[in-house]
Amino acid sequence: RVAEATVTVKRSAACPAREVRLRGTGVVSCLSWSATPADDPRGTSLFFGFVAPQQRSTGSVVFSNACQAPVRLSGLETRDPVFPILGADPMNLEVPASARDARGVWRDGTATLTLEFRPLLLGTRNGSLRGMTPLSSPQTFTLRLRGVGGGPRIEVRPTPLTFG
Repeated sequence: RVAEATVTVKRSAACPAREVRLRGTGVVSCLSWSATPADDPRGTSLFFGFVAPQQRSTGSVVFSNACQAPVRLSGLETRDPVFPILGADPMNLEVPASARDARGVWRDGTATLTLEFRPLLLGTRNGSLRGMTPLSSPQTFTLRLRGVGGGPRIEVRPTPLTFG
């Protein structure tokens, strides 16, 4: 993204003012994330699908860092035991800095966080993954979590019997 600005500067009070044109590129936010499996095309919601009670299903969130410095995520939590975070220190997940590949192309640094859905009962469960970053934008993030305990609802209605 290209940004442009004009700034008026003076070397001292006795010097004439001069306009300096600034032009540069950057990113609005270094950090982005995408969920798999998702129930929206942008990957902003992690959907675990239909899972029988007492069974498990996993999903992942990939964090991408376009900054040239690593970003440490902290305070990762779901606040619901049916959506535990697996295999990561929820207080200390580092997303590596972007770097040039062998061809000189900038590639985002990535880190993957794995979550699980463990329904205890039938029905839809909603939750969220929350965390904090040291960045000015975003300072916090929230990702929607959703899963359904059981399978599709099936109703069986027998043909009425008439006596008499």
